[in-house]
This record gives sequence, C-alpha cells and structure tokens, in this order.
Amino acid sequence: EHADTDYLTGTASHKMLENALTREFYRKNINNSALSSLLIDIDNYKKIASSSGKILADECMTLTGQKLLTLFKQPTITVGRSGCDEFIVVLPDISHKETLEFAKKIKSSISELDLFVDAKNNTQLSVSINCLSIPQNIKCDQEKSIHQLRSPGDEQLNSINTISLD
Repeated sequence: EHADTDYLTGTASHKMLENALTREFYRKNINNSALSSLLIDIDNYKKIASSSGKILADECMTLTGQKLLTLFKQPTITVGRSGCDEFIVVLPDISHKETLEFAKKIKSSISELDLFVDAKNNTQLSVSINCLSIPQNIKCDQEKSIHQLRSPGDEQLNSINTISLD
C-alpha cells in the first residue's frame, strides 16, 4: 500500500499514476472512448519553499492533494502526484466541457483553502491547470499526449489552459 501512495499527499504514487495512464490510454484506443487529463501545478512552489520554508511548501502539497482526493472520489478517476509540485488527474470517459468544469471546481476549492503562502504580500495558494481532452474515435499516442499536457500553456499563474486533440 505504501508503494502505491505518495507519502506526503495520500494520492497515487508516480508508479501507480503511470500505470493508470497506460491502462486508460490503451482502453481509450481500443474502445474509441473519450479521455481527459488535468495537470495541476502549484504556482510558485519553489519560491514558496525558498522564501517561506519547506514546511509550508509541504503543507501546500498535502492540502492540494487532499483537496483533489475529496473532489475525485470516483473509482475510475486516478489522482496522482506527478512531480515535485504537480498532480495529474486521469479522467476516463469525460468530455472536454466536463473537464473544464472540473478545472474550475479545483481552482475554486484551492482558493477556499485560504492558505497564505506569503503573508507579507497577502498572496494565497493558487494553482495553474492544463486540461487535455481527447474525444471519442481519435487514436492517440500516450507519450505525445502527456508531453502536450505538460506544455507550459500561457505561462500565467492561477490559470486554466486547454489542449483539445480533435
């Protein structure tokens, strides 16, 4: 169980996330179903860690992970920690419109945490989200799709960027 779960956030480990992505891309291509993914990046994470300390940075990771887990309780959806300050949510059979609604709900939920990462400048915890939606009947390559999901988008903090492969 410990190998399957990220120790800090309680989300799926990197290995479990990769397994879920491989499984869902395979299923998507075989069944011609829709597949969406969200990449959630904590804004200014390295700056938070260097200016406010690792304890606050870890709390940002923990609270973000816990919030994602409460938002995505469905057994078919995988929430996992992808990197230092990133999470990926795998959304099988979810449309582009629904994916954008999930992204908005995440941003709203994170802002409701009311966690100040820089009290001096009154800066709250925020996230940027990349949304990748692959509609039904489109075959896709997992590696290329994940590369697109990880693309920097418009480089704005506290933003939602969309990538649709149609």
